[in-house]
Amino acid sequence: KMGADAVGTEPPAAVERPPAPNDPDRKPRLVVPEHSWGCHASAEDLGTIRGDCEMLSEKIVRVFIPGMCDKLRAVFGDPAAATAKECMEEGVKELGAGAAADVNGALMRTIGDRCVETLKQMKGITA
Repeated sequence: KMGADAVGTEPPAAVERPPAPNDPDRKPRLVVPEHSWGCHASAEDLGTIRGDCEMLSEKIVRVFIPGMCDKLRAVFGDPAAATAKECMEEGVKELGAGAAADVNGALMRTIGDRCVETLKQMKGITA
């Protein structure tokens, strides 16, 4: 079910997918089965999501982490601020390697499928 039909229904349960060959951390990922909205999103939607992930990462690094560190440093000192900064930076790296990489993979599959379909159409026109 999608859109208004999905209101009040349970989302599909995530299943574990083995790591992709290009996964830097080689950890399995939890993915939602193919009947979820994300599997049917257009390349434009996936590109927008990818852009949002990049903007979020940039804003966290540029604005949030320095402000958080200043407040922590004032209250708890430099060691607490440094530890919190390290944790937040690790989270930003995981966003880039995890969620954003999954969106990139879906985007590349969508674009690849479109290219194959276009080539099939062109082959039919020239035949």
